[in-house]
Amino acid sequence: MTVIGPELLDDVYARLDDELDAALAVLAEHVAQPSVSSTGEGIRDAADRLCAFVRACGLTGEVVGTAGHPAVVGRRPGPPGAPRLTFYGHYDVQPAAAADGWTSAPFAPTLRDGRLYGRGSADNKAQHLAVLHGLRALLAARPDLPVDVSVIIDGEEETTSPSLGPVLAAHRATVGSDLVVATDGAMHRSGAPTVVRGCRGLVYVEVAVTGAERELHGGSYGGAVPNAASRLVAALASLHDADGRVAVAGFPDSTADPEAPALRPHLGIAGLGGGFQGQGMKTVVPHRAHAKVECRLVPGQPAREVGAAVVAHLERFAGVSARVIGATDPYRCAADEPWLGTVVDALARAGGTAPEVVTSLGGTLPLAALADGLDAPVLLVPLAGADQNNHGVDENVRVDDYRYGMRAAVAITAAVAAVAARSEEER
Repeated sequence: MTVIGPELLDDVYARLDDELDAALAVLAEHVAQPSVSSTGEGIRDAADRLCAFVRACGLTGEVVGTAGHPAVVGRRPGPPGAPRLTFYGHYDVQPAAAADGWTSAPFAPTLRDGRLYGRGSADNKAQHLAVLHGLRALLAARPDLPVDVSVIIDGEEETTSPSLGPVLAAHRATVGSDLVVATDGAMHRSGAPTVVRGCRGLVYVEVAVTGAERELHGGSYGGAVPNAASRLVAALASLHDADGRVAVAGFPDSTADPEAPALRPHLGIAGLGGGFQGQGMKTVVPHRAHAKVECRLVPGQPAREVGAAVVAHLERFAGVSARVIGATDPYRCAADEPWLGTVVDALARAGGTAPEVVTSLGGTLPLAALADGLDAPVLLVPLAGADQNNHGVDENVRVDDYRYGMRAAVAITAAVAAVAARSEEER
């Protein structure tokens, strides 16, 4: 028996089109609420508002407290034995200020030229709201749909999701999952629907160097006391050899396959400072210096081990201390995962063209944590364009992509239900 045929699917799409203006108003309200995880600005208010909307979409809703920022979890139970589908997104955003060069204020969402501009518009508020709008429309049309659907909306993704593990553990104990679909990231630059099988991991290391007890006169003490800036430069320079290869023991060669950066590891300096930085001259021996080191990881590079190796390498130098402040493992879903074909076919129906299947995202998401925590394969389905400017000024989402995202959520959920129906017929 076909669970949801093409005609009913078209009816659901038509309903979503009719409600697009209302959905845009919800998105604008969501973007207008700051939810900056690095500072905590607006986080609790954003979680409470989002939870209320989850409930309005026909799911149970709960703001789940953690050691850090809360997650929002919603569920619509299915009948016994129904396949379990979990959608993942995040409501936290990167910092933003008008002084950074925004055309319009970052938390004053503005619609122009077919795009909604504002911090978090694409990363990730439009993406998880599209899922919720799609689920609401589909469940209204088929309240008996044989799928157990959950949404987990993280409040710490922009800070490596340190509290996600306990949320997943609780979810797995009560619900579990057969498939996780993470809606984040950017679609293929062609604009085609996109499925990504994985992402690189991340290790972020904070480095501090100390020399003398205080800043000292360069003429009197230069060469006689430790120079913190010089020590920092020496330690950082040692991370690569003369040919640009990573020189940390156990770190793979990052120069291989230069045409596919998302498939190779990387280590780089994300920021550094120390000593006099003002205009003109100040002849001193710096007594403090600092840096940030970013590592992107591929399968076979556990984040904890890489972080320990980088820290040990840097701390060989006198006066240098280092610590890992963020770590996420890499993830890769198997190319022969049966759910991959189901999702690819669903997105072809939703987007009107065959999806691009991408091996790995260059960036980092907690896909490994989702796979381990829910014991299920994870597929990344981006619902925002490649030119969204996420993390930058004038972040935006195309209205057409928001519309597509709703359809994608409907199509994926309906396809999972169809798999269950076929299995029932075969039995």
